[in-house]
Amino acid sequence: MSSFDPSGKDVEKTWFHFAGVAGSGMSALAQFHAFSGGFTTGSDRSFDDGGRPDIRKKLEGLGVVIVPQDGSFTAAGGSGRICDAVIVSTAVEDRVPDIRAAKKAGVPILHRSELLAHYVKTHKTIAITGTSGKSTTSAMVYSILRGSGRNPALLTGGAVSELIEEGLIGNAFAPCSEGGTNDTLLVIEADESDGSVVRYHPWLAVVLNLGLDHKKPEEIMAMFRTFKKNTTGKFLVSDQSALQELTDSAVVFGLVNGSVKLTPNGSSFEIDGIKFNLPVPGKHNVENALAAITACREAGVELVEMVTPLKFFRGVQRRFQLVGQVDGIEVIDDFAHNPDKIEAALATARGRTGGRLLAVFQPHGFGPTR
Repeated sequence: MSSFDPSGKDVEKTWFHFAGVAGSGMSALAQFHAFSGGFTTGSDRSFDDGGRPDIRKKLEGLGVVIVPQDGSFTAAGGSGRICDAVIVSTAVEDRVPDIRAAKKAGVPILHRSELLAHYVKTHKTIAITGTSGKSTTSAMVYSILRGSGRNPALLTGGAVSELIEEGLIGNAFAPCSEGGTNDTLLVIEADESDGSVVRYHPWLAVVLNLGLDHKKPEEIMAMFRTFKKNTTGKFLVSDQSALQELTDSAVVFGLVNGSVKLTPNGSSFEIDGIKFNLPVPGKHNVENALAAITACREAGVELVEMVTPLKFFRGVQRRFQLVGQVDGIEVIDDFAHNPDKIEAALATARGRTGGRLLAVFQPHGFGPTR
């Protein structure tokens, strides 16, 4: 990867090309650059094959110029303009024509986590990690901040329903900020599965949980230790026993079961005498909400300001999402792919039915499947 520093140039004058732009993490970054006024191009083999037209249309609607993944992107900026960097993910191989063209033209190549680390550094960032619940908790934090008038930015892995309803892909947003990026609260999902969490130096960090996932728990814990050292402000961690060693000098949050009432379609609970109603089901979502509430309190949001945003929280796509109902049979789509997530999804499903429960599992990576 290159040593190119994105902070060395005004974003409005910067051209980034995103190879594999249809991917979740890549499309989020491409949107973020476009939202910020930067010239943005992207390519994806699925687009070349005529696939994913909805994502392509939404990217182009934000001004992202989509080009074939054949190495021709270097001419997309017009005569004399040179691309500042090509952004790639781990899934983009060296044999991809855009990578070969970038190397031939001397265009720097950045891993997506390097660019995300730059955005974390240049914003007042709330970074959320853990082996389960990152996308939902990030969405909750974003919704609370937005609903309380904080005008936040977002970079996440799951598609947030309220942004989808506004015609966006749903995994990114950047507001206009008169004071520049330093006064903007940015909410990000910090991924431990690819190790990129150690690159980030957030203003506020949240660790949700630790369980079996893409890497062994001891490897993940080592990354969490580094993440804690890198945090410039408050470090928030759940009271899960597996995270005990991180609690020193941290803000610890946990679930008070006596105040929680679960229903098939949501839950209610109280914090410091303030009652909350959450319209997404499952005890795990109460835990996600508690983490989000704790983070937003540290960001200066009063509890009473959070009640309405959480009451109308519309969730994240593929997180216990009702696909349809036929003859009294509900079909639910859930991204659960590790033991803790699957257990939470099944427990939530059992809370909705007194009848038979059928589960179909799609493997997602060798590690989680084992």
